[in-house]
Amino acid sequence: SKASNEISSALIAGTPVITNVSVTSTDALNGKIYLAWKKPDRLDTIPANGPYEFVILRAEGISGSDFQQIKSIPTVDLNDTTCVDSLINTVDFGYTYKIEFYNNEPGNRFMIGDPGIASSLFVERNPGDRKAKLYISRNVPWINTRYDIFRYNTATSVYDSIGSTNILEYVDTGLENGIEYCYYVRSFGGYSNPDYPTNLLNLSQEGCITPVDNEPPCIPDLNLATNCDSLYNQLNWEVSDPICYEDIAGYNIYFKGNFEENMELILTINDKNIYTYTHYPPGDVVAGCYAISAFDLEGNDSGMSPVICIDSCNYYEIPNVFTPNNDGKNDILVAKASGLVEKVDFKLFSRSGSLVFETSDPKLNWNGTYKGKLMQPGVYFYQCDVYEQRITGLEMFSLTGFIHLITEKGAEAVKIEY
Repeated sequence: SKASNEISSALIAGTPVITNVSVTSTDALNGKIYLAWKKPDRLDTIPANGPYEFVILRAEGISGSDFQQIKSIPTVDLNDTTCVDSLINTVDFGYTYKIEFYNNEPGNRFMIGDPGIASSLFVERNPGDRKAKLYISRNVPWINTRYDIFRYNTATSVYDSIGSTNILEYVDTGLENGIEYCYYVRSFGGYSNPDYPTNLLNLSQEGCITPVDNEPPCIPDLNLATNCDSLYNQLNWEVSDPICYEDIAGYNIYFKGNFEENMELILTINDKNIYTYTHYPPGDVVAGCYAISAFDLEGNDSGMSPVICIDSCNYYEIPNVFTPNNDGKNDILVAKASGLVEKVDFKLFSRSGSLVFETSDPKLNWNGTYKGKLMQPGVYFYQCDVYEQRITGLEMFSLTGFIHLITEKGAEAVKIEY
């Protein structure tokens, strides 16, 4: 498969076919690049019978276009096909070269074919956490099929081959932060035309980089369970990547009570070996949303995990039998309510439709009296709007039903099934 999208130019008879644009010295002031090209062939010598001249032009940058002439090579036999460009900054820049080929006969000077254009191989370096990231740039008319990566060995004072890639980036991992590492890249490729050169080797500049912990750890996977009886939420998380886990120093836990609120930090855990947390939300409710992030010793934070929300334990029940007979049992009408219920609008009516009791207390707490007097035994009808604090905010639902009021001594409350 094609390894990279090299930029190809039309290759016609007389065009200088560039084979090498290779950095031979990396220096900010006296850097050097070796240029070579294939001897032009298949010339029509009737209009162009020589002598000849190669004109070398250079532009700064891998895709530079502001060409300036740097050298002229007069030739009779066309065997002068190399050039060394020196006194240039090969530390910070790559360069693009244009080679023009002229018939240099007095009174009959003209360019033969099209110029050959190709750039040097330039490598940018970025530090990572225990890694070096190399990004390769080039603009050449041949196809590079492989890039060999070399790293300087401080023990032997030579560059060792550490790997190869067929794409324009390479990441050297398993390094030590704070230690400088130096690299260069060698490209291998050739022209697709079988009549043109292959097995072309070119070198990039040498460059160094020092890995630093500038990368956040990965985001933990969060799970959430609720305990409705004890009104708490249990958070559990895990980090499945062992390399990522090694970088973690601790965790931040975030919470909000409903969708309208903003996530707030509620806990920082400075121990990566803790994977669980029990949270009791305020107000005797368990509704809420949670997220977690991981951080390392350098303060790099992974960012919050996907938010997980829980909205359960909704429970409100009004007894349908009530015995206010002063026996100390079931003398007060009390609703069973979860902590989610903020208020109610409860109204109780007699069989004739008279309002005998109303309250906003979620527990109701009715003692069976109206204007200080115990109500007559019988069946009473109620309407109740219940306002619950849900994850989406305050929500209301309505209940209707009947309450059997019994006053005879010894009566016991038994739920009547309808």
